[in-house]
Amino acid sequence: MSPDICALYLSLRYHLLNPEYIYKRLSAVKHPAKLCVLLCLVDVDDNAKILQELARVAILTDWTLILAWSNAETARWLETYKLYESKGAELIKERPKEDYVGQLTDVLTGIRGVNRTDADNLMTSFGSLKSIMGCSIEDLSMCAGLGERKIKRLYNAFNTPFVSTSVKRQAKIDTLIPQSSASAPASSGDQPGSPPDRQATPQSTPTPPISFSVKRK
Repeated sequence: MSPDICALYLSLRYHLLNPEYIYKRLSAVKHPAKLCVLLCLVDVDDNAKILQELARVAILTDWTLILAWSNAETARWLETYKLYESKGAELIKERPKEDYVGQLTDVLTGIRGVNRTDADNLMTSFGSLKSIMGCSIEDLSMCAGLGERKIKRLYNAFNTPFVSTSVKRQAKIDTLIPQSSASAPASSGDQPGSPPDRQATPQSTPTPPISFSVKRK
């Protein structure tokens, strides 16, 4: 296509008949371009194993695998690559807003369910992000256009602590585990299933007999 873009076309139906074709074509590309595209036309129904194989080949050879389900879609992919081959990455980069209203709108619309109209209503009602973050549910309910679900999401977005769900779950589990107090090691009789220890009665030591010796004068 160009010195910077190289594209190979492959039909899955043709690949089933000639499985060695794509490997020969890939090995024939001696000097790959900056962008190497393997454009595949998915024209067979049972394609899971074939696509898995081609994906593995594309990863190992550093090619970009693109799938198309019609000839028209394949042509559009080639046209798009040809159209943007000399364009820079600035076209797809995010352009951050420099004014306060634009930045505040981006922050508020990042909350699920909140659109630009809601962001405009919030700015009109409260004026700043600090005021919105300090609002209660009752204060947010006074803003026009906000339903109960949006109000809860707004309030939770600014008041929920940044703790992951797994940490919370582990904390709940830890509270359910009883704390074992340090105690002396249990004797064998304290273990379940073992018979209680019998206290040994002290045995009296036999007193040795007293012998008398009589001296005759």
